[in-house]
Amino acid sequence: MAIQFIARPLTENQKQVIRDSVPILKQEGDQITNEFYKIMVRKYAGMSTFFNKTDQKLMRQPKIMAFCLLRYAECIDDLTPLQDFIDQIVNKHIGLQIVPEHYQYFGEGLIAAFEEMLEEGATPQFLEAWTIAYANLAKLLIDMENKRNALLPWTGFRRFKVVKLVMESSAVRSVYFTPEDPNHRIMMPQPGQYVCIRWMINGEIITREYSVSWIPLDNMYRISVKHLPNGLVSGHVHQNLTEGDILQVAPPGGQFVFSEDPPQYAKKWVFVIGGIGITPTIPIMQRALEQGVAVQLMWSNKTSAVRPFVTQLRQWEHQYPNFSVTEFHTQQEPQDLIGSEGYERRIIYDDIKHFKNSTHYVHLVGPRGFMNEIKSMLDGMSFTNVTAEFYGPTLFLFM
Repeated sequence: MAIQFIARPLTENQKQVIRDSVPILKQEGDQITNEFYKIMVRKYAGMSTFFNKTDQKLMRQPKIMAFCLLRYAECIDDLTPLQDFIDQIVNKHIGLQIVPEHYQYFGEGLIAAFEEMLEEGATPQFLEAWTIAYANLAKLLIDMENKRNALLPWTGFRRFKVVKLVMESSAVRSVYFTPEDPNHRIMMPQPGQYVCIRWMINGEIITREYSVSWIPLDNMYRISVKHLPNGLVSGHVHQNLTEGDILQVAPPGGQFVFSEDPPQYAKKWVFVIGGIGITPTIPIMQRALEQGVAVQLMWSNKTSAVRPFVTQLRQWEHQYPNFSVTEFHTQQEPQDLIGSEGYERRIIYDDIKHFKNSTHYVHLVGPRGFMNEIKSMLDGMSFTNVTAEFYGPTLFLFM
């Protein structure tokens, strides 16, 4: 018989059971959540489309979920400290088109993972407390997601047609796509947001999120995809995708967006970017420049050949006197510079040590290692006026 997940207040004894779970989650959380994902894939047909195989193999998603369970247990008396986490989860779920019915499956998988991994430790009292605690969290997320979904022009995945494909560099291909039904209008994303696309590749449904890499024109979205070695979806985009193909696309979402806070406009906006991390920042930089904001791009790439959007960035250099580009190439002496500054090395502390919270606003985007390295430098100088986005599972970046 299916488990009934009914939201209701926890008793004090049940709250204590959750609190007592903290040491267990610290020690065994990764193993519990890894088992959870195995159960979900094994037991529930179609759920694997929500999970990234690479992130599963590298334990990224299990580690994130374990951390979230731990923080939930630690904050069971007051969820206020988790509001940012909860907002991220809601945005992620809306992008993936998680629906209320899925929460039943997630809950069953979690309880089954507790039973499998904790054995005698998964007492009836333990399972009852976590069943109610999960039900309460699920209701909170469902209510928030329903409220935000009500504001969207469509829910689920809508059919879009690929209308143009452009190679932006040796490794990056842009895909332009518009609603298959010409009567449908796209939802204008906030600069920096992403769309979730569902692909059918070799008979398997795969879901991925991609930043919208321009401020849309002519009822079209654009994403720009880097070709990764052995990347299933990126390989499909670069080698097999053709004009006229149909994509399944969800409405735009995400929290890494252009700041609507006017006091920030007086500051210098510095975009510290690693590689393909440039994609969400193109529309943000464009909007900032249109607002008269001073913008500096500090962009790290392996070589000049892999850089996308060079023509557009060079155009901005001529068009906006308050826009500058400093390039860092880690595997080759800089060639064909966009601006006047280029270095054959990584970004180092000396490049950012002059940042001040009162005069600079930093946007940090790139691969996980790059992000953590730069964030560590910023933390060391007590710089906090930073907004960040990276690729892969979120919630885990600045733990």
